[in-house]
Amino acid sequence: MQEKTKAFLKSRGFHLFSALVAAVLLTTGFILWNMLISTEETIGREVYIITNNFNLSDAAAIARADALQTFNYNFRKQLEEYLTVSEEDIQRNVKFNLIDTDDIRSGETWENLKTNFENSILLKGNMIVDANGNEQTNNTFNAAIELVAKKTINQFHDGSYGKYHISLSSREQNAITNLENAIVQTIENNINEIDFLDIVGCDADTCDVGTFYFIIPLDKMSPEAYESLPLIIVKDLVSGEEIKFPILQKTRLNIYVPLRFFKAVHEAWQKNSGAIIEFEDLLYNGQTIKTGMLGYCDTGCEPRTNPLIAGGENWGKNCMEPGTKTLTQLITENNNANILLSSKNYTIGIANGRNELTAFARANICVNAENKYIETGYTNPGRLDNIGTFVNYNLEEGRGINAESSMGIVKASGCPFNKIYAVSQSKNTKIIDGALGTELKLDCSSIKQVETTVIFEDTNPLYIVSGEKNRYAIGIRSKEFPIQDKELGTCTNGEEKCIKK
Repeated sequence: MQEKTKAFLKSRGFHLFSALVAAVLLTTGFILWNMLISTEETIGREVYIITNNFNLSDAAAIARADALQTFNYNFRKQLEEYLTVSEEDIQRNVKFNLIDTDDIRSGETWENLKTNFENSILLKGNMIVDANGNEQTNNTFNAAIELVAKKTINQFHDGSYGKYHISLSSREQNAITNLENAIVQTIENNINEIDFLDIVGCDADTCDVGTFYFIIPLDKMSPEAYESLPLIIVKDLVSGEEIKFPILQKTRLNIYVPLRFFKAVHEAWQKNSGAIIEFEDLLYNGQTIKTGMLGYCDTGCEPRTNPLIAGGENWGKNCMEPGTKTLTQLITENNNANILLSSKNYTIGIANGRNELTAFARANICVNAENKYIETGYTNPGRLDNIGTFVNYNLEEGRGINAESSMGIVKASGCPFNKIYAVSQSKNTKIIDGALGTELKLDCSSIKQVETTVIFEDTNPLYIVSGEKNRYAIGIRSKEFPIQDKELGTCTNGEEKCIKK
């Protein structure tokens, strides 16, 4: 048996089988080893590619975040310049006409104020009333967006960061214009779709803060506008790969604006607008439906010398009384603004009563507003917060109504308004028969509307983007009053009296 076994072990068949098995094992091992080497190289290349792409994207995200931060800061700063007034603006009577007494009487004041801000201010610009009482649009919001676009592009920093280089595709004027137009058009196209404002710490009842978030819906930007934006380019200096993407992300921006603008609006509404409403009631409680007028405003031939009282049928003087001093002349001669507060009887001057009507409006509105501040119990009536950094600009430093030589008004230091102006309209209403051999036409001047400005000053650094103080000018407008726009017949002088013909 042992001999047979030894013979088998020494046989050729056993050695061939062994060699075959060994070859198979060797080949399998080589294949496995080769596969492991190949897989390791493949995985290594994939890991390198993934890591490289991640770093490229990361650099791109940082570049865009930096551009967005620049945009946000410049937007806040430009809004600060847009919403506040300088000394020159105050002299030019730049203001934001946000408050209408019609809105107050409707009972939905706060919502209307926000809507007025969105529609009339941000999209169409604030209003300037010139020396002649003409209202002009001051489109500064678009100008603010233009400056934001310009600074966002010009302040973008090109440069190398490690193995990456970051640059902007264009800094030309067309790039600035494209960015500006994209933002403005996106806002205008979505005016009825979203709320642009989220006001902080302020409602119809109280307003302790009054800052706000301004929402820019870049997520609603049209594809064409988005594709027109300048591109951020991030390039890998080693591999040569690069990524390009628009400077602003297509998302909804909620930009916090730390300006207490809406506190100023709220204070003007709660503490100043009541004086305008009381003046409206004064006119409507006059002797006739059409009040707030001076001159030849009635069917009779006696001119009105009091804005609230109609003239009679006949006048015991010549139809044109010579040498009569006007209220304006009296104020100038006496250098005493108290005449504004005591006298309610105005004679007819060369200006046909328009100056006197403004004086009449100022006298009554100032008294009403001053009493309103006193009634609220302020020790210092100008200070409107706990730490005394938010104040009524005119009351705090006793400015009152600014002196105007044309009006003869020297000072009204207790008045919490910076400007009160009666927008008047004159109409040829009477013909004086036979005066100097001709028919002479005489006028009636009517108050069509009252425009007022109240200014607030904020010195709290928490609510200032740059500088040491902000001033906000808020406009309050009355409703429109009935005016005299009819021809009222002829008067003639008879026995030195003005008689209805």
